[in-house]
Amino acid sequence: MKYGYENDPHVLSGLISMYAEMGFLNGLKYLLLGMGEGDLVSQTAMVVGCAKLGDIAFARKLFDEMPVRDVVAWNAMITGYVQCGEAVKGLDLFGAMEMKGLKVNESSMVSVLSACTRLGALDTGRWAHRYIESKRLRVDVMLGSALVDMYAKCGDIEMAMDVFMGMEERNVYTWSSAMGGLAMNGYGEKCVKLFSLMQQEGLKPNEVTFTSVLKGCSVAGLVEEGRRVFGMIKDYGIEPQAEHYGCMVDLYGQIGRLDEALNVIYSMPFTPHAGAWGALLKASKLYNNVEMAELASNKMVELEAKNDGAYVELSNVYADYNEWDSVDGVRHKMKSERVIKVPGLSVIETHA
Repeated sequence: MKYGYENDPHVLSGLISMYAEMGFLNGLKYLLLGMGEGDLVSQTAMVVGCAKLGDIAFARKLFDEMPVRDVVAWNAMITGYVQCGEAVKGLDLFGAMEMKGLKVNESSMVSVLSACTRLGALDTGRWAHRYIESKRLRVDVMLGSALVDMYAKCGDIEMAMDVFMGMEERNVYTWSSAMGGLAMNGYGEKCVKLFSLMQQEGLKPNEVTFTSVLKGCSVAGLVEEGRRVFGMIKDYGIEPQAEHYGCMVDLYGQIGRLDEALNVIYSMPFTPHAGAWGALLKASKLYNNVEMAELASNKMVELEAKNDGAYVELSNVYADYNEWDSVDGVRHKMKSERVIKVPGLSVIETHA
């Protein structure tokens, strides 16, 4: 079967990329019918496309059938595994690639570090860093950002900042990763200071940057700074996203300003997400506001009707205030709604 593009790898690769961006998996498989063996570039593009659309098993089948595989093809398959949530398989494939004697490059290690980040595997991430140094790979902005992100999310914020400060070039993703790591590890004020330094250097923040710095404000209880940063988002041509509103709910909730937290939720230009109600619930329980806690947990149940975690939270609110009839009501509602229970979570059934 011929379609007219099989002898032009550039056209074929362009079509593959287009179908992948459109989310058209069947289109990719249709192209595959006409490619025959294809060339290395188009075969690799097909692996990338199928992995990007979530069919990682088919991507691996194509990868295994490739008569020749260069480092780009191996990197594509490793990245595909990581993006599809199969980071362990990605690391295993990296090991197989190294055993084949292929020359590992910077892109290979970005994928390895991403796998470590997904797994929270700090020791493996440290090994990867030593490997990078032993192979004398250039720590460019992409590889440096991956190192910062890995160390920050795996809990070694000191090493994350060491890498960050040692980088010759940093982009907005590097800065955002460093700020997010500081906030995640409890250094809210340092996160906010880093944001100011980024502005001084003239870099334009993106959505992730604002999420990171708002989390920093929340961690440090910097309400006025958080309000200022939130108001700044639109100045950069960005519409505040659910994550930004959620950070503001958490910021107000942390210091007991529950009415303002609720106002933030009601001001959202879209349906408030369960995470925002969860932040309000956490704060309501912290400050013993049963009415607000009941409202938040009921909203979570509405949004996640088949998630037993929301019902458990609601039941726990009632149990905390000895409202045992309401606890029973939650349990009966779960049965009537046929909510599937997750092992390890339970609705209180005894009143003792």
